[in-house]
Amino acid sequence: MATAELITDNNGKERIAVKIHLREKSLIKQVPGARYDAELGVWTTRKAYTACVQLSNIFRNALEVSTELKEYAQGEYTKTIAQRERGLLLDAELQHWREGEMSPLQRVGAGFLAGAESAILADEMGAGKTVQATVAVDIVIMLNDIATLNERFHGLAVVPNSTKRGWARHIDEWTLSVRPYVLKGNKKQRLEIIEAFKADKRAMLIANWEQLRAHSRLAPYGNIRLTDEERTPKEFNDFEFDVIIADEAHRAKNASSKQTRGLWAPKAKRKWAMTGTPIANHPGDLWSILHFIDPDEWPSRSAYIDRYCLTQWNVHGGMDIVGIRYDTRDEFYHLIDRYFLRRLKRDIMGRDIVKVPEVRYVELPPKHRKMYKEFKEELLLMLENGAISATNPLAATSRLVQLSAAPLDMTDEGKYVMVKPSPKVAELLSLVEAVEEPVVVFSASKQLLYLAAEELEKKGIPYLFASGDQGEDERAEAVERFQAGEGTVFLATQGAMSEGVTLTRAKVLCFLQRDWSMVKNKQAEDRIHRWGQEADSVTIVDIITEDTIDERVYEVFTTKEGRLDEVTRDSWKELL
Repeated sequence: MATAELITDNNGKERIAVKIHLREKSLIKQVPGARYDAELGVWTTRKAYTACVQLSNIFRNALEVSTELKEYAQGEYTKTIAQRERGLLLDAELQHWREGEMSPLQRVGAGFLAGAESAILADEMGAGKTVQATVAVDIVIMLNDIATLNERFHGLAVVPNSTKRGWARHIDEWTLSVRPYVLKGNKKQRLEIIEAFKADKRAMLIANWEQLRAHSRLAPYGNIRLTDEERTPKEFNDFEFDVIIADEAHRAKNASSKQTRGLWAPKAKRKWAMTGTPIANHPGDLWSILHFIDPDEWPSRSAYIDRYCLTQWNVHGGMDIVGIRYDTRDEFYHLIDRYFLRRLKRDIMGRDIVKVPEVRYVELPPKHRKMYKEFKEELLLMLENGAISATNPLAATSRLVQLSAAPLDMTDEGKYVMVKPSPKVAELLSLVEAVEEPVVVFSASKQLLYLAAEELEKKGIPYLFASGDQGEDERAEAVERFQAGEGTVFLATQGAMSEGVTLTRAKVLCFLQRDWSMVKNKQAEDRIHRWGQEADSVTIVDIITEDTIDERVYEVFTTKEGRLDEVTRDSWKELL
């Protein structure tokens, strides 16, 4: 029988030592991170609760565990459950916290965060996660008995650029004494803001994702070589934050990216991740978030994938992750559920806002269809003032997406542009005139929105416009004006407005074009299908061009949504 105990290795670090028979070598190799220590003559793995669970499930009854290791594992389990229950149940003093301002389940979510050192708040998009996080900061201060302004509290919120102003407003409105510092401007101005933040006694620094690599060293990952500048500690690395909040944490799914590794590097007493889409494409995406909130428990992405992810060969000879392994699924859920809280919008709001999908199909007129067909077959399209060609599949796909929406022409500068008439824009105008109420319109293409704006002006229909070309304040002002009652139509690119903003004045959202990203599409839908929506139902309209790549984009979106459900288990809840 194999034995497991706690030891101290030659580097003075505690590890779990496992003594096995030769025939059990295949079993110990299934433990992520296990390695043979030749000096000690035993197999060792990290001292972590995840390792204890994995050892137990792999060896089952063929493992004898020392009393000290048993006590450690039980203590870690009790600690995480106690933290979770402390927040979920709260004490009598906090039971009526923000009563009337927050829903009961939002107060539970705030308590869950406040009671956890590591947490993923995965409520469905539009359920009010920002409110829950900012109130959780206040609860942390109360639970830690910070009674005077002499006590310091410093937090870092990493958020999308478009939501920084909204986060600052939430901190002002929902916390009692925490001051927001929005990181913006040139490098000198940003450094001045950081110094003012550090000098304050209770403050939350609000930075966008892209600023991480400018103000934090990068954490190592795999065999990526760091430059001297990347490994040098910066402003976010010279002290320990009380909390780091990663909003829209799915942005950290790529472990190789600099902004992800910039998120991993700063130290904090608490790390909270917030995302309604904890995976963007497959369960492997979740590892980067787990590594952020608890790197000791989730040190290796490859070991995580080997143990928990179902893979298959692709046509290029590589491996694709296609789901969660059935044989380790229960273990996976047991381990992540310690950190994980997920509720649907209808549960948070106390009522169900029905999302009504509607697909409107349009046809390309003969001349436009000929243009689309010619390019699809030849990857070349001759125009009066030039030619459109594609030298690789990505370029071909991009041109076909454009041609499915509007004809293409070439400017004198040699740039491709969409031109009238667009069957999608014509259908949009029919929709706007038919519903006789505010409509939000999203498109991945800014050019398509310009065509729509031109036609709305001709019809005398007032509209507001938001795109990445505008400054942050200008986009925020457009949102505020729309919510206040201006404009019948709100036109926006998904890249600029799919995250964090509230457009609940509208009950209808129309996609002129879907993005290839499932996350961006779901986020766009939840600009109207969210906390604050007074209607009992919202309508999500897709305008799709028949017999074009448009149909494939929509199919890909719905397929990826199924992969998200495998982790969140939303559909399972329908059966309970």
